[in-house]
Amino acid sequence: MSESIPARTNPPAALIVLTLAYAVGIALVTLHPWQGWLPWSSLSALALAYLVEPWPRYWTAFDFLSNLLAYLPLGALLAASLMAGRRAISALMLSIVACALMSLTLETLQILLPGRVPSRADWVANVIGAASGALLAGAIGRERISRWPDRLRSVLPFAPGASAGLLLLGAWFAAQLYPQSMTFATGELLDQVALWFGPEVPEMLMVSFGVGTMALAEALGVAFTVVAVGLIVVDLLSPGSNPAVPVGITIALAALVKSAASAWLLGSGAALVWLSAGAQGGILVGALAVALLVWLPKRWRLMAAVVALLVATVLFNIIGPNPYFHSMMALWDQGRWVNLNGLWRGTALAWPFAAILYCLLRASRPQRRRRR
Repeated sequence: MSESIPARTNPPAALIVLTLAYAVGIALVTLHPWQGWLPWSSLSALALAYLVEPWPRYWTAFDFLSNLLAYLPLGALLAASLMAGRRAISALMLSIVACALMSLTLETLQILLPGRVPSRADWVANVIGAASGALLAGAIGRERISRWPDRLRSVLPFAPGASAGLLLLGAWFAAQLYPQSMTFATGELLDQVALWFGPEVPEMLMVSFGVGTMALAEALGVAFTVVAVGLIVVDLLSPGSNPAVPVGITIALAALVKSAASAWLLGSGAALVWLSAGAQGGILVGALAVALLVWLPKRWRLMAAVVALLVATVLFNIIGPNPYFHSMMALWDQGRWVNLNGLWRGTALAWPFAAILYCLLRASRPQRRRRR
């Protein structure tokens, strides 16, 4: 805690990316449902009056712990980032103050959202969580934190600069937590189209399929998704790495997340109801396609991933929901997790477009020539 000013001034890029992504996630959860905003004039001079109001009567231990735990990682990540070029005590204080101001801003903005109420208790829990995380980072120490990306790469076969891609894969796993109309479906815009243009517009865009044809369409959507995800994983690996195991583990983890989400929503006996015939065929075909496409040059692989993402997103938007989706939505009681489910839904909606942008940026980078 009494370290001298370190010579290194730049925190690891992976740490910065993770900190920013987590902060954005916190903002999205806090400001859910992101619509129905009141005019800015609603923020009067008394907007911060909730900070001096009496303690809420119906505040539970769940509320306190969820708010505390939400900001604990943010405090730790921000303190770890700031410790790269400052004394430890300065980094800890700055991170706590920054998290407190962020929480205060988000709580105050809830005044503009009907159905949301800013709370001093939530703000206090957030600050306690951020302070706990910052102290945890200080206890671990700047040197250990600054070396963790190198240690991670020594264990896992990821190339330098893979942090953004790993974050993208993490977001894909998170998207599987939200009920989807088809297996691995992301980028489904029809609900938003219905809100903007009326429910009749999505009905015009959807294509009617028979039972057998729908299974084939789902298989194609799943296959193209597996191809895109698999090629993104290949792009993250260091040269000479065998992609079979990392790609297989990625798809297996996504299947595990979907099974866990199904068991949570429908009961343990329904953990595999998502694994339809179309999903099974799509996973198999997608894995075989990745095995063939992996031999393409890097730029061509990334462009193939872009095409696969575009095709899969179009398919998932024109295919009607399957019976599994209707059963999940009918039994789904979001309860206390409504804000977090809003984050998963937003992640699922935005993921393919973020992945397309990522692949295009990676493909546009000049490739280094190999030395003979």
